[in-house]
Amino acid sequence: DQTLRVPLLAKRAGVSVAQFERQFKRVFQISPQQHLIRLRIERAMELLRSEQTVAQIAQQCGFSDQSAFSRQFKATVGMTPSDYR
Repeated sequence: DQTLRVPLLAKRAGVSVAQFERQFKRVFQISPQQHLIRLRIERAMELLRSEQTVAQIAQQCGFSDQSAFSRQFKATVGMTPSDYR
């Protein structure tokens, strides 16, 4: 539920953003941004078991609006949040 951004993570790691992104991708084979999106979607999958609306879950997981959340969810999971629910 925290807003994490790559520059903040790089700062916490004590390296430049470019260096952080290179090292992260070398170790995990995905970019830090892709990893953050994956974490948000995994959290959303948990929250979709609750009674919250899809819009509430989208906001809680750091998406700007429900449609952006639904597009990213479908691209990641292969189905819409409503279908997943």
